[in-house]
Amino acid sequence: MKRFSKGLLVSCMTLLFGIAATSVAKADDLTLSTNDKWTTGHIDEGEADFYTIDVQDAGKLEIVYQVTSEHMKAELYDTDMIERYRDVYVDGSAASPATQSMNINVEKGTYVIKSYNSWGREGDYRIKAKFTVAGNNEREPNNTYQEAMSVKEKATIKGFLSCTDNVDYYKFAIKSSRTARFIINSNASYFRFVVYDSNMYEKYNNGGWGNVGLNTYEVNLGPGTYYYKIESSDTSNTDRTGTYTAKWLGIQYVTGVTLKSKTVVIEKGKKYSLIKTVKPADATNKKLAWTTSDRSVVAVDSSGKITAKAPGAATITGTTKDGSNITVTSRIIVKPQQAKIKNCKVVSGRHIVVEMQKEKGLSGIQYEMCRNANFRGKTSSYYAGSNEFKATTATLTGNKDYYVRVRYYTSDWGTKYYGQWSKVYKVRTKKSGIKQGYYSWTDCK
Repeated sequence: MKRFSKGLLVSCMTLLFGIAATSVAKADDLTLSTNDKWTTGHIDEGEADFYTIDVQDAGKLEIVYQVTSEHMKAELYDTDMIERYRDVYVDGSAASPATQSMNINVEKGTYVIKSYNSWGREGDYRIKAKFTVAGNNEREPNNTYQEAMSVKEKATIKGFLSCTDNVDYYKFAIKSSRTARFIINSNASYFRFVVYDSNMYEKYNNGGWGNVGLNTYEVNLGPGTYYYKIESSDTSNTDRTGTYTAKWLGIQYVTGVTLKSKTVVIEKGKKYSLIKTVKPADATNKKLAWTTSDRSVVAVDSSGKITAKAPGAATITGTTKDGSNITVTSRIIVKPQQAKIKNCKVVSGRHIVVEMQKEKGLSGIQYEMCRNANFRGKTSSYYAGSNEFKATTATLTGNKDYYVRVRYYTSDWGTKYYGQWSKVYKVRTKKSGIKQGYYSWTDCK
């Protein structure tokens, strides 16, 4: 690199880059800081400038190369100038400066940038570097299975794949047969994921390349020691290297769920737990997602406990949340609560009128009377509609004791489910009375 001798050239460079040309430095003295500030240079015919960059951590190195000459080229090498990692070719002019960048994921170390004119001519340029730390916490080296980093279950590792280190190995142990689930969240657009046993035989290979973002892999493994490998597909492409997070979980899926009953008959206001067993006993996640077909009739909580809210019927469905996709159902029949008689009296001497406490959600009401307090012997029942909360008997035998009770019911697929009988009311008809009208609730002779 030579000192600029012509004033015109100095003025031109000052105008273009906003800074004056600096003093000449020998090739072995040139360094480029990662402070994102420009360094200006000039190439004489047949010469090249070499910049040393010291990277103190793993991360992404960004080189910006701006030229005011044709056929300019910048190349990034290792410190021995043997392996070239990246390069850019730029054509520019004093009137139209041209700029290109090269981004590369690198490990801690020293790198060299070569700036030259590919046609052997002279040229002007400026260059700057910026570095972003990866922040990975993997233990290096872990490039081979012999150097694999040991990882515990559920521990999240932040790893880094670079142009000089594109393979990471991890070691883990499983005490009993499990499904090993691996969760890889990668910034690299393509990577290979492989699981090996202790003899380095493949147990799983994702069959291609994982994609940027969240990737989940599962493999059934017996007890033992295993390795998994994350490998970049292309170190020459920055998008295919970068950071990732990885963790593994030993999953024991649910194999069966048993409910206490396929059909549950329960009274309004009562609670009931549906689950009887979840197998196996050591299942990792025994929880189920529960739903009800009619929340106004039956509510269900996250543990499978139901609450009977109103007379009627609903289907409760439980589905395992661990991914085993086991589904169980139970039909819940909610019976009405004990019926309550508001008023029971004789009218017109020979008729009994019964008025009930109103209840929502009923399928119907059963009115019943008998001349025996224990309802032994002949009885008379009247099945009324769900909203018929008042009923009147036909003309009854005079001067007799009658006993009356009522119960509500709900129906499901033709079957009636009754609530408890109300309190029994005793009434006595008069010797005489008006005999008139037609009533469906007849005497119990």
